[in-house]
Amino acid sequence: MDAVEEPDWRAVFEQKSGIELPADAEFTMVARSDGGFTTDFVTIYRIRVPDPAPGSLFDPETYTRAADGGDAAHLDKLIEEAGETGDDASDVHPTACRWDVENVQFYELILCRTGDPGEFLAFETYI
Repeated sequence: MDAVEEPDWRAVFEQKSGIELPADAEFTMVARSDGGFTTDFVTIYRIRVPDPAPGSLFDPETYTRAADGGDAAHLDKLIEEAGETGDDASDVHPTACRWDVENVQFYELILCRTGDPGEFLAFETYI
């Protein structure tokens, strides 16, 4: 039996989100749900941007909404759903987020930074 080839997750993310990542960005798909009947399709990506330009989408100073309180409950739900297929999302720890990236009917994109300099998480949800 042939192994299933993984898609180019970076290309998938850029096409669906409309975001062109910096050329030097490292990109990894962390966890992804299959949707099913009871959950949304949730994908979590890890993006490392070594030297984000000031004022750019990946400028950590623009990530001002803390990932706690009611926001934490929403992010925890997304992490749980993304990990339901067995993907390990145990090291997904957002600290502050930008919730205004994209939120249109049936699609939500939340970008968060982590405690590691230059590291970001993208939470992509299809309802």
